[in-house]
Amino acid sequence: MKSFLVRKFGKKKKWDYPIIDGITYVHHNPSRGNIGDFLCSPRHYFTWSEPLENVVIVGGGVFVEFAVPKLKAQSVDFRKAVLWGVGQSIRDESMNNKQVASLPYLAWGVRDKNFLSDERRFLPCVSCLHPMLDQGSESDETLLFLNFDPKVTPPQALESVCLLAQSNGWRLLFNNCSEGEFRSALACSERIITNSYHGAYWGLLSGRRVNLMGYSSKFFSLLKSFGLSSRACFPVGRGSVEDILTALVDDSFLDAEIKLDDSQCVLAGYRRINICFAESLIEVGLFGGFNLRVA
Repeated sequence: MKSFLVRKFGKKKKWDYPIIDGITYVHHNPSRGNIGDFLCSPRHYFTWSEPLENVVIVGGGVFVEFAVPKLKAQSVDFRKAVLWGVGQSIRDESMNNKQVASLPYLAWGVRDKNFLSDERRFLPCVSCLHPMLDQGSESDETLLFLNFDPKVTPPQALESVCLLAQSNGWRLLFNNCSEGEFRSALACSERIITNSYHGAYWGLLSGRRVNLMGYSSKFFSLLKSFGLSSRACFPVGRGSVEDILTALVDDSFLDAEIKLDDSQCVLAGYRRINICFAESLIEVGLFGGFNLRVA
């Protein structure tokens, strides 16, 4: 029995994460694709010099319990581990007031203000450093940008969604798109209708008008980080065909656009927070220095 348990439960699951200059970058990379999960890794925005051996950087994206159990299962040395702009996605309202005061990482910051007892630990998603957020809109199109995860946007909804987009003259894109496809769609759009965290995040930071459908704490936390009311998020059930289609024809939703008063100021502030966090990693001795990949 003991040998069976070791075989079944004791063997570590092999990691399949990018390793660059000896640094392991832990972030989600679903086989169906997710442009938000791809671009939320610091590996796209920083190069590091003189790293310690076996440094692990987790983030961004959503990780249960901020990935602590995940790293413990791999016997990661938390003295060389960093949590960078990770969030949670909780649908149980009774858990939404749980505060995070400490985590075992050498350095850490989370993107969810509503889970923090100390807002100085707030660290917005590092994808705010992407240069596409500096580009203005080249037209006044509306982009319908939906999460392609079938547990979020079920396949049964796709035909109706396509017809709605066509009848309204909306550009339709799913988050399994490429980086280039999203950049092109963003450049052509003045407004974004979305059930994607990063769709709303990038839309607001780039000065677009956004209509947001949300199904968990991560959407309300996103709004709080921008100083916006949670009522600006149209609640939908995760994976509910009816809720998604109802929202897309509901005038009260389509008229409830949100936009930051000064998106450039917020964007600059978010970028500054991330660069200061990178500097803190030098101060604690993880790296000798860094350069920004993206100016």
